[in-house]
Amino acid sequence: MKINILNIFSVYSGIYYQIPESMFKLLDDGQLPLMSQPKVCKKCFSRGYSGFSTEKYAYLPCVCVQKNIDKDCLKEKFSVK
Repeated sequence: MKINILNIFSVYSGIYYQIPESMFKLLDDGQLPLMSQPKVCKKCFSRGYSGFSTEKYAYLPCVCVQKNIDKDCLKEKFSVK
């Protein structure tokens, strides 16, 4: 049995991690599914964030993370059934 793994970026902690695809619906809204983890970025030095918002207490995702967001996975999570 093959388990599909999702790459996730957390805007609250600023870290990358992986989870099984079946667990994605259990996560809160601050977790962004990625198609792949960005390898090299000159703006954020591959950290994934370009700054920290003290008003929202969240990291601001860099352009490299924004380009790699898995939009199909997000549509599936927020689809109304």
